[in-house]
Amino acid sequence: MLSLIHLESVVSASDLVSRLNPTFDRINAADGLSQTSVNVISQDSMGLIWIGTTEGLNRYDGEQFETFFNVPNDESSISHDYVSAIIEDGQGDIWVGTDNGLNVFDRAKSTFRLVGLASEEFAVDAADSSIRSLFIDKEGILWIGTGGGLVRRANDGSLIHYRHDSADENTLGEGGVRAIAQDRQGNIWLGTDVSGLSRINPETEIIERFERDFEEYDLSDNSIRDLL
Repeated sequence: MLSLIHLESVVSASDLVSRLNPTFDRINAADGLSQTSVNVISQDSMGLIWIGTTEGLNRYDGEQFETFFNVPNDESSISHDYVSAIIEDGQGDIWVGTDNGLNVFDRAKSTFRLVGLASEEFAVDAADSSIRSLFIDKEGILWIGTGGGLVRRANDGSLIHYRHDSADENTLGEGGVRAIAQDRQGNIWLGTDVSGLSRINPETEIIERFERDFEEYDLSDNSIRDLL
């Protein structure tokens, strides 16, 4: 009987120490970062790092920063300096959520376009304009978490809004949507500010809620910040 043994390279003591005690390089305002309070980091398909801060958006190529700020009366600039969410879609477009609206970045012109979230059924108020999270599902649909709920933006630009209704337990949980993820069955999970988790079946649009109920097997807290 033949036995196959996989031999890993021998790790020296110095290599082991380096792995157990990693060192870090710090990147701050002196290096060109617009501000040191970082809200979100994302890498695009070209390898560029996008960094959203409380004061501006940064694009980093590993050596230099390019920064983007809101310019009053300039509709081609980013809509707000507080950047909370960044994601790249399948076409290579960069979507940027700010405290005052959703933007899409034009790589060729290095400009931004504000994307409206109002529809015939729903107007957009200040809470909806505050973008908290962005997610693109397996079908390429963009899900937008806002301070007032959730917006589903299809590839054709059509919008579906999900809101909390205190009289209907089958609606979205209360509070802003800070986190969005998709499971293997295609369900969309949402983490809210104050009412735990909500789960949406995109096909049936049935919504279930999971909240803290002070039992051992319940959520430890109703404020959800991230999902995986």
